[in-house]
Parts: sequence; structure tokens; C-alpha cells
Amino acid sequence: MSTPLRVACLLLLALRSSIALAQPAAVDEAREHFQRGVGFYKDESFDAALDEFKQAYELASNYRVLFNIGQVQLERHDYAAALKAFQSYLEAGGKDISDERREQVERDLNTLNQRVAHLRVKSTVADAEVVIDGSVVAKTPMSASILINPGLVRLSVRKAGYQTNAETFTVAATENKLITADLQPLVAAGPLEVRHTDAPAPEPVSHRNYTPAWVALGVTGVLAVGTTALALRTHQLDNELGQRLATFPGDAGAIADSRSSLKHYALATDVVGGGAAVALGLTVYFALSPSTAHDASSTRVGLAAFPAGSGLQLVSHF
Repeated sequence: MSTPLRVACLLLLALRSSIALAQPAAVDEAREHFQRGVGFYKDESFDAALDEFKQAYELASNYRVLFNIGQVQLERHDYAAALKAFQSYLEAGGKDISDERREQVERDLNTLNQRVAHLRVKSTVADAEVVIDGSVVAKTPMSASILINPGLVRLSVRKAGYQTNAETFTVAATENKLITADLQPLVAAGPLEVRHTDAPAPEPVSHRNYTPAWVALGVTGVLAVGTTALALRTHQLDNELGQRLATFPGDAGAIADSRSSLKHYALATDVVGGGAAVALGLTVYFALSPSTAHDASSTRVGLAAFPAGSGLQLVSHF
């Protein structure tokens, strides 16, 4: 059925429903929802139209609204819901539906039957909820299959006190799918019992103190930087002494001063460099030194009140 023709049918139904829904107290509100639904449908806001039509039907159960709900579900490509709505429309309308309208709806039903699948769930547990895409659609045992849309299906079967059976699968149009859900009961643990045994005392817990290693590493870094600075200055003084020695005529006093400064800086470089090497050795020593053992019974919170060797053991009774 084309969209313009559907809109025309909806407008006609809006008029007829306004006349038919003219008695109960909730009719005015239902009529408002119905008319808003027609407006949303014309604007192709199908989700909003569906909500309005559903509210109108809840307030005043006029079978004509079911036809509109079916049309909207068809536009939303929810073929299973559209098929259910049209079937309900024919059943509720009965002889009040014209032959022309009945033939049209039956043609739509024939088309929809080729666009839906059938699902049946068997479970080892009775009264379990069958949930599809977050909505409860049936309970076990299922007396008949349910209509679902083809494609990806997220199914779960659940009941309090049992592990939920969940799975995802795909179905094709016109397929008849049977799922068997084996629900296993949840096992609840009983109360915990405390027993005293003659188990040996807990083993000492090793603890390594890295503070001395970090301190030594910091000193190593400082001395390494100082060695580098002194080495650079020594290199500069060596270049200055070479330049003065190559100058003719040379200044004997300046040469002597340069040679003396070079000796002092070279000595300082050797001393600081040696200190850096020692600090590096201490860093390695502290990092690799044996760990310190502590008695676990003296550090665990809550066990200090029990003597060593009392051996607490937790036993679970089912």
C-alpha cells in the first residue's frame, strides 16, 4: 500500500474514530493522542506516532487504532509487530470491517508472513522468562511459537534462583527456530566455620628496602654532573695553555698560572669522578643486597590476637 494512500486512510480513520470515540470520560484525551499520532505519521515521525497511537488505544480501546498501529509498525520495518497489530485489528473489528478493508489487510498479512520468523523456546524449568532484546515476550512452557523479525536475535531465558541462559543468533525470514535452554540452579554457599588446626606458623615475608639505593643513585647523579663540568673546564684550560705556549714571545707568568690551574682542575676532576664511581658501586650494592625478612604474623591485621601455630582455617559447608 503506498504512503499517500495510507495517509488518506489514516485521516479517514481519524474522522471516524473521533465520532466512534464519543462516550467514555477518557475519550477526549484519547482523541488528542490519536490526532497527534496522525500528525506525526504525516511528518514521518513514526516512533512518535506509534507512542501516540498506543496511548490512545490504552485510553479507549477502539479497534480502528490497531490498524494505525499496524501501519506505523510497517513503516518502522517491525514486521512482526505489524503482523500482530493487523491480526488484532481483524479479530476485534469482526463484521464491522468492510470487505474492501479486510481484503486489503489480508493482502498485507500475506506479505508480512513472508517477512517474519517463528521462534519457540523449550526449557528444563517452568515459568522462566523468555527475553528478546531486553523485552519479556513469553514464559516457559510456550504453548506456541512467537513471531520475531529476521536478522540478529539476542535471546535470554531467566528465572530467579537459576543461571541465566543467554545466546545470540540469526534467523531468516519464514524460518522456524527452536531453542532449548537448560537452566542450572544457583548454588548458594553456606555459613563459614572457623576451625583451629595445628598448622605451622606462616612463613616470614620478605621485604626489600630500596631507600639506600635511591640515595646512592642520587649522589651518583650529582657527582657525575660535577665530573662532567670539571672535565669541560679542564679541557678549556688545556687549550688555553697550548695557545700561550704557541705564542711568541710567550708570557712566562701567564703560562705558569695556566699550568697551575690545569693541574688543580685535573686533580679535582679525578677526585669527583672517583667519588661518582664509588657512589655507583654503592647503588648497585644496595639494589642487589639481600632482602629483610619480617614475620607475617606480626604484620597481618587481625591475627595478632592468636598465638603462633594456632593455624586458622576457613571451611565452607554447603
